[in-house]
Parts: sequence; C-alpha cells; structure tokens
Amino acid sequence: MTIFDQIKKIMKGRDKQITFDNTDYGGSGKQAKDAVRKRKQRREMAKLSRRKNRRG
Repeated sequence: MTIFDQIKKIMKGRDKQITFDNTDYGGSGKQAKDAVRKRKQRREMAKLSRRKNRRG
C-alpha cells in the first residue's frame, strides 16, 4: 500500500479540497479560515505591488 493509496482512501470520505501540507481548506475550522484569510491577504499585497510597479 503506497502513500497515494492511503491518500485516496482518505479523500474518498471527503469532498473537501486538501493540499499536501495537510491543511484543510474545505471545512469551517480555524485552519480553513486562516488559509482563506492568508490567500486574501496575498491577493491584496499582489494588487498593491502591481500598482506600485505601474507608477514606475
């Protein structure tokens, strides 16, 4: 039984999106909320830096 078989077995019971660093993005837990917030922050920072770059 390989690692991927185990992952598949775990995934079978979930329709959530799970990444390899073991964070659970699908649920309503703290980790999921943190992940969403982090993603949002990253998007904002990217937007700001793009704006700065445009100024030259």
